[in-house]
Amino acid sequence: MLYVLIFRSPITIMIETYLDMYHFFFPVINILIFVCFFIYQVAFLQEFKIFKDKSLAINVETSLSKQFSDFIVKHHRPGQKIAVGKLEYKNIIETKLKIQCLYNDVVMEIMWGLKNIMKSLIPDQKCGLTKEDRCYMSKGMQSILNRYGFEVKPEMVNEDIIIMAATLYECDYCVNKFAKYFLRGGEHLQNVSGICPKGWDLQKIAAALKLVCYPEEKIEAGISDQVNDVEEMVETLVADAHKYEDMLHKGSCLNIYLEILSAREARKMALTLLESSINKAKGACATHKEVEPDEHGVGGGHVKDEPQRDEKHGVHGRHAGEPPA
Repeated sequence: MLYVLIFRSPITIMIETYLDMYHFFFPVINILIFVCFFIYQVAFLQEFKIFKDKSLAINVETSLSKQFSDFIVKHHRPGQKIAVGKLEYKNIIETKLKIQCLYNDVVMEIMWGLKNIMKSLIPDQKCGLTKEDRCYMSKGMQSILNRYGFEVKPEMVNEDIIIMAATLYECDYCVNKFAKYFLRGGEHLQNVSGICPKGWDLQKIAAALKLVCYPEEKIEAGISDQVNDVEEMVETLVADAHKYEDMLHKGSCLNIYLEILSAREARKMALTLLESSINKAKGACATHKEVEPDEHGVGGGHVKDEPQRDEKHGVHGRHAGEPPA
């Protein structure tokens, strides 16, 4: 059976923009595509059609059926390219219809994303992943899992693992997007108070900047052990607080501090749920049973013995999502 789906999605613009140089940006684009599908849901279904006998619709010997050709032509616009999931589809469509197609590693990432959200796009149809589909796993998702020390086999992947992996990336992004701001803030700490922030995690810098903006308020450590070290500098930072008035925007410092605190707490919860999913899927895979969600709606995965992780920070060494010291 062949499912043919027509989408409109801003992610196709990204493919066109980076097509000639995607190999330079491949790891970044992989993660972006993965997160776009499962956090921002960038694919919007316009129409789909089921061809019960795929061999009659498209194959090397008979090319394209009239019904399939008409469906493609109906939705194609001059200058558009069609993303296809197999090289043979590209060759057949380009030969028969003279329409240029895209088939490369970036497109495969998109196809993987579409296949995994198929049930939500056409819920009335039975369209689970085939064994062939499960042999491929998004490189963007794999990159995120590796960053946290998880090793997941393709056949173990389910919706819960996908969502938790995307959530981890989003949590880190919520912190890392302020990196340049923290770099400037760290320079202020050095120049004004003589405090060198080298080796600090971003939450610790945020806590120090929040303290000089609101010296009368307490600091929440959250899940960062380093924030507790700020207590040793409270006297200096509070005494120098008035010197920062023309350097920092108090409202921005507070909002950033609260966003980072929230992101780190969410990441801690996501890691716990992901590990639960991974352990459950590992057992299910070993017994060749289908993974069923637990009471939290979670299931899936496999964990490496190394590197070791603690419950606060994940992988030992540099924290995932933090800049190098």
